[in-house]
Amino acid sequence: MIFSKVIKKIFGLVGLSISKKSNQLVNNPNEWVNSLLWLRKYEILQIIDIGANIGQFSNKIKHIFPKAAIICFEPIPEVYEQLKNNVRWNNPKFFNTALGNTKGTSQINLNEYSPSSSILEMEKLHKEAFKFAKNQKLIEIEVDTLDNYSYLLNENRNLLVKIDVQGFEKQVIEGGKNVLSKARIIILEVSYEPLYLGQPTFKEIYDELYSLGFEFHGNIEYLRNPKDLSILQSDALFIRRNK
Repeated sequence: MIFSKVIKKIFGLVGLSISKKSNQLVNNPNEWVNSLLWLRKYEILQIIDIGANIGQFSNKIKHIFPKAAIICFEPIPEVYEQLKNNVRWNNPKFFNTALGNTKGTSQINLNEYSPSSSILEMEKLHKEAFKFAKNQKLIEIEVDTLDNYSYLLNENRNLLVKIDVQGFEKQVIEGGKNVLSKARIIILEVSYEPLYLGQPTFKEIYDELYSLGFEFHGNIEYLRNPKDLSILQSDALFIRRNK
């Protein structure tokens, strides 16, 4: 969900976006929200926002599920502080950690455009397509598994999980299968061309989530290459079968 104000202006992407220079929220969620109001039939009561950045997704999804409790994970300290200031509805819980398949510490490539920051190294394609996201430095962060936070879940299964981790999706899924088994909806960023070294393909993510009981229900938003308009990423929607 690396949608900048610049990209939104060029391609007409909708919803909350951020300026690559200021990381400031831009509040225009109506079209995004309206396109997803049909999800209300799933009666989501709890939301886990993994890779929450400064709260773009959290502050959009509240318009669809205003009564839901929300749990946010964001590993970059300065971004985490902005997140806590931006997301204030329904007593949210915040954790200053990345999620993966092990507990410990790691280094993250902190990008000048924070939504492009990743534990994985950036591919050449990413640098060439989005030149404003080239400069980065390494910082140390905490890493944990999603399943280690299963104690926060409600007894019901009305759970939505959003995953936006810049190529680290497979590790998050591996470390969170117990929690994901209780979810009704998963929204995650998938790539059709690798933007990070070792990033899983859409098919890998599709196969993994299908094996966990989820069906692919289409894409919500797209990220295009500004050079040729090819689709690089999308926010993919998966819904549990027979729910």
